[in-house]
Amino acid sequence: MKTFDIGTEVLVINGGGCYSTYTTFFKENGLEEFEPKYTDETSIPIYEEYTILAKGDHSWNSRKVLVLENSEGDVYLMDENDIDLEEVRKEN
Repeated sequence: MKTFDIGTEVLVINGGGCYSTYTTFFKENGLEEFEPKYTDETSIPIYEEYTILAKGDHSWNSRKVLVLENSEGDVYLMDENDIDLEEVRKEN
């Protein structure tokens, strides 16, 4: 499993592990500023670009959760172990 730094732009290849009702995550991890943009979609659109805004701990298992934002400002919570990402390389 690849890990990516906060601020990395990524392309979502496989969207498994989307949390659509996990609003307590934000308070549990001190990330309340992202909650107003949190979407309740049950899956993340694939083959789109996102920015990794933050990472946090899941409250009842040892998994890491990624906070991803799309170009429209929608925020998704994704299980780092279940999502397939590729880093987006920008040409200058």
